[in-house]
Formats: sequence, structure tokens, C-alpha cells
Amino acid sequence: MNNALYIDSTAIIKGKVVLSEGVVILPYVIIRSSDKPVIIGKNTVILEFSFIEDSIIGENCIVSHRAVIHKAKIGRNCLIGIGSIILDNTVIGDNCIIGAGSIVLSNKNIPDNSVYAGYPAKKIRDIRKEDIESLLENIKNIQSQFK
Repeated sequence: MNNALYIDSTAIIKGKVVLSEGVVILPYVIIRSSDKPVIIGKNTVILEFSFIEDSIIGENCIVSHRAVIHKAKIGRNCLIGIGSIILDNTVIGDNCIIGAGSIVLSNKNIPDNSVYAGYPAKKIRDIRKEDIESLLENIKNIQSQFK
């Protein structure tokens, strides 16, 4: 199922992948389903050079440049920072930010409304209303380039 707003011609999408309405996939992204389907939620943006395998990503998320998400579940309204790595069986709640360059180790459960960063990623603060407002505005700005 593909209701994506935009998929760049250089993106590689293999296996059972569901792209919901308003999804934007930018250049050199790889999305691969090997064991489980990949589901990308409504209005989620996947930025350049990211890799996603056997994962579920909620609606209104940004997966930043060169991020890796492997066999994980990401909630709604999340920002996965540039170069972050999210490892197997990790669950990231709704309204979360994972800071640039962070590594979230396997089997981690990150609660809703949290900001995590570092290696290994640790909580640095609670989410703020303006963080989510900025995320949603950034998604709209990116989508507007492809309408």
C-alpha cells in the first residue's frame, strides 16, 4: 500500500512496506522488510540516506539524515535526530526526540514525552509543547515542497 506524497527515484523500498498518506521519502533512503512489514505512518518524513528495516514508525515523525532504525517501533510525533541509531526491539513512545548521533540500545523502552540523547541514549529532559509544534511545522514545510 502506497499513499506517499513523494518518493525520490533514488530510494530503495523492498518487501512488504506500507507508506501512509502524506509520507515523504527523500534521496537515498533504504526501507526494507525482511521478517516483518515496515509501516510508515501518516505525514512522516524520512530524510536522506536513512535506513529502516522491519520497523513501525508512527504518524507525524521526522527521521533525520543517516538515521538507522532496525526492528523497532517509533510512536507518533517523534524526531529521530541526524545519524541516530535505534536498535532491535526498542520502543519509543509518542512525542519523543532522540538527539543527533544518539544510539538507543536494543530492548530499550523510551516513555512518552521524553528527550533522549547520547551513547547510550539517556533521558535529558521532558518534551516541551514548543518542541512538538516545531516538529509539526517542519513536516508541513517539507511536505509543501512536494505538493
